[in-house]
Amino acid sequence: MNYIVNPNGVIPAPHPVESIILDDGVPRPEPVETAKPARRKVRTAPRTSRLNPVQLARRVEVGEQRRAKSRSKLMQAAYRLFAVHGAEAPTIDDVIAEAKVARGTFYNHFKSRDELFRAVGNDVSFAINSVISGAIDEMEDPIERIILAFRLFIRFAVSDAARGWILLRTMPLAGPLNAGAKEFIAAEFEAAFGTGRLREMPMAVAIDMGLGMQIMTIHRVLVEKVGNDHIDLAAGEMAVALGLDPAEARTLASIPIEEDDARAAAAQAYSFPVEKG
Repeated sequence: MNYIVNPNGVIPAPHPVESIILDDGVPRPEPVETAKPARRKVRTAPRTSRLNPVQLARRVEVGEQRRAKSRSKLMQAAYRLFAVHGAEAPTIDDVIAEAKVARGTFYNHFKSRDELFRAVGNDVSFAINSVISGAIDEMEDPIERIILAFRLFIRFAVSDAARGWILLRTMPLAGPLNAGAKEFIAAEFEAAFGTGRLREMPMAVAIDMGLGMQIMTIHRVLVEKVGNDHIDLAAGEMAVALGLDPAEARTLASIPIEEDDARAAAAQAYSFPVEKG
């Protein structure tokens, strides 16, 4: 048994202690901490769903439909805002307000404003390129195909101002925007160089020249309201810059385009409906 010494005598300690001596020479007890009993962890069985496989599949399907709908609302809102503001690209707050969704919904789909713009631009570009590929499929001369594709792309782009401004915003960020368009352009330029009528240069340089001329021509048409003659002139000079004989370039760039067909194709060059409000 342990004992405690104090001025009144020696008494038993109520529990194990260690004595300490202070400056007055009188020992003082120091309680020894005892270990606390460990708490038992109560394990609960994982909650299982009461839905059968068909119900679970339906829930997933509904969730995907809602996600697709909210993404479409954001893209349509961006499109409408470009139609109203043109070169003044909308902010994320503008898009959220126009789409009538929460900020969290925006970030569930897009990491940034530019990512949203690229998605809309990719959608528009894919639709336009689909129309163009059908228009040039039967042409045998790859250089003639490139020149006509250049002219049609710009005409379709500027036939709707919102479409033109979206492409102006996104093409400098991502070039032709989608993988299909990149493959299409690369194949056409490779075939064109194979004719021996263009001067030798790296493929990337040739593509950059063509896309750069497209971007600047779209901008000039939207801002200065120049007509199709300017588009055709730009197409011819682009071909000359690639090394084509000037006379041949200007002849190919002036081949008439059926305006009725062009307008009909342009009207189809929307990949999603733009709802009002």
